Amino acid sequence: MNMPLNQKHLYEWYRQIVEHTSQGMMVTDADSRILFVNQAFTTITGYSKDEVLGKTPRLWRSGRHGELFYAQLWESLLRTGQWQGEIWNRKKDGTVYPQRLHIDAVKDESGQIANYVALFSDISEQKMIECELQQREEQYRFIAENCSDIIATISADGTLVYVSPACRYLLGYEPEELLGRSVFEWIERNEDQQLLPRSIETGGAFHILTFCFRFRKKDGTKSWLETTGRKLGGGKGMIAVVRDITLRKEAEEQLKKANDLLQRMLSLDGLTGIANRRSFDELLAREWESAKQQNAPLALIMIDIDAFKRFNDTYGHQCGDDCLRKVAVSLEQTAKQYGGAAARYGGEEFAVILPHASPSKAAAAAEAIRLNIEGLAIPHRLSPAANCVTVSVGAAVAIPQPNEHAEALLSLADQALYRAKQNGRNRVEIACPARR
Repeated sequence: MNMPLNQKHLYEWYRQIVEHTSQGMMVTDADSRILFVNQAFTTITGYSKDEVLGKTPRLWRSGRHGELFYAQLWESLLRTGQWQGEIWNRKKDGTVYPQRLHIDAVKDESGQIANYVALFSDISEQKMIECELQQREEQYRFIAENCSDIIATISADGTLVYVSPACRYLLGYEPEELLGRSVFEWIERNEDQQLLPRSIETGGAFHILTFCFRFRKKDGTKSWLETTGRKLGGGKGMIAVVRDITLRKEAEEQLKKANDLLQRMLSLDGLTGIANRRSFDELLAREWESAKQQNAPLALIMIDIDAFKRFNDTYGHQCGDDCLRKVAVSLEQTAKQYGGAAARYGGEEFAVILPHASPSKAAAAAEAIRLNIEGLAIPHRLSPAANCVTVSVGAAVAIPQPNEHAEALLSLADQALYRAKQNGRNRVEIACPARR
């Protein structure tokens, strides 16, 4: 072939492109007889050039397509000048494989079709991946649609994008009734309502979030739901597994009430209903440390019912218990009026702790306690102090020092109580703090 040098270079350039492309290439005449195939053609199909030149593509038909398929292919090719799509063909070794095929009709100067040029790729690997993905999707869909928990996809703004059929049994809704609506339409308004948007904004792709909320079911009742979710990539929302934990929540609530009751029983005196000695010791230790940190005064008032043994011997233990209860109620009321807390210290002895109380306030509280109990007018004919039940009261006030313990304040109050008894009962004595 004689051609100018630049045309030779151009021809060689095109030839190199055609021979080194990864796609198979085939050129036929108007009657589909093969005129040319490139190297990729032989690599993909297994046929050599000599084996196919002069033949037609019928040589590698797979048998998977009927005549209608080929009729539609040729109709499109003749009408539009091209056809593209997927087709199954057979390699030389008999292997049937999928191709992505593109055919163009090439016309001559008179407008008649002179050649057909076909480019194709082996898409076996892609098809295998698609098949695996389809199988996985079918497996996941089967799991989602048959799982007793609800599986849901939620957008970043809380819109339900997908809800599994389990919502029928757990919530009473058909999936179609929930899709496209915000999940917050059914959630009780509380801090959890903002948890989902915050988690989508801040959580990583592998951040697992679990939270609980109450959901209003279709019949109007409310159930506790537990949601475990993970953020979807690209901030598109989250996928969540939702289960009904109403029975668990009810059991937890009952357990909490039982524990609260037990704690209350452990901290309260069984007879009088006010704080017991254990609670008193804990509260005194806490208030002492708090006063020490704040360099603030702390007052302690000790109260003892006068001649209570004689009262029991005279009126009986049942009346004695009733007397203790009445004294405890009066004592607790007075303590609260002065910002303090009352406790049964032991037997007929009681105590009141007053944080941030000056000596004058402690003295006023102690006198109010004495007067209020005397005002109960509980008869006590053998009392050496009065004809009714009375109390002796000792009070002490101290500002805790770095190396001191609460026992120092307790000792001062005990000493004041002892003096009140020695000085005739039914009276108040205030301890004089040691010089600092």
